[in-house]
Amino acid sequence: MRLICRNGIFYIEYRRGKKKSLKTRDPQLAKRVFKQLEREYLAGKLIQLEGKALSLSKFTEQYVQSRERIRSENTIRIDRDALNKLLEYTGDIPLNHLSTYRCEQFIEHLLKKGFNPTTINIIIRSLKAAFNKAVKWDIINKSPFRNIQQIPVKDTLPKALTQDQVKALLSVIDNREFKEYVYTCLYTGARRTEVAKMRWEDIKNIGSNTWVITFRKTKDENKVIPMAENLKKILFYRKQDVGPVFPRYYRDPKQASRDFRRYADVAGIKNKLHDLRHTCATFMVLNKVPLRKIQEILGHTTIKTTEIYTKLVAEDLKDGINTLYW
Repeated sequence: MRLICRNGIFYIEYRRGKKKSLKTRDPQLAKRVFKQLEREYLAGKLIQLEGKALSLSKFTEQYVQSRERIRSENTIRIDRDALNKLLEYTGDIPLNHLSTYRCEQFIEHLLKKGFNPTTINIIIRSLKAAFNKAVKWDIINKSPFRNIQQIPVKDTLPKALTQDQVKALLSVIDNREFKEYVYTCLYTGARRTEVAKMRWEDIKNIGSNTWVITFRKTKDENKVIPMAENLKKILFYRKQDVGPVFPRYYRDPKQASRDFRRYADVAGIKNKLHDLRHTCATFMVLNKVPLRKIQEILGHTTIKTTEIYTKLVAEDLKDGINTLYW
């Protein structure tokens, strides 16, 4: 397997005389794509050496490893958790012993365990991708998840905290780092892991005392948003040049969810940590921030995802993130 260039266009020759165009003249882009495909190819070859009776646990290990350099940490965690849930249900069976019927029973098992449809659909998507890769690697002939359908999800609105609930939550938090973590969620609308993985070097002054925060969405993709003036006042008393902003959660973002649940119970709030993101978006809508700005701040791929927040309020949109005040 090698990278070649013909008439300025880059190709991957994957077998003698067999090549596929990368449809690019950019040598750097071609090299990045080639390295990604080469890793997947080699991972597949290693798996094939073990024969088609590869166990589910071994496949999980090798599949996750193959994605470590091309996917975000959060995506890898979701993939690993989905495969581990399946492994816990089926036991460590050979991959080619897993039937579509068993997969359907696994989905029923998740429903009975109380997993909500949205979470189950994420698991289904992850497992579909994993077993499609198993087919590509020639471990199995066809994916047992190929005919597994997503579970219909009711058109439910996102849950946001009210202003009083936010005040009640903040009033019971006696851990300073976690309180600042919560404020950061409220002032950025960022996801749990995005906030947990914030580093001081991700916060930069780009001139005229305008500060921005860079959140790492994937290995190769970042999201940059302006930093709210109120958030600067909350965090900058301990500003450093490098290092995690929230050391307690940097290595274990799930700890933030555990801490939130503990304090939310004290405050009598039923919401989840992720609802802080919905709260940020909802109050930007209430403060008439333009929908396109909210889309960019939240990092939504399409405006349709952002539009759901307009259903929570009956007012028009106006100015940016600094309208927030907690």
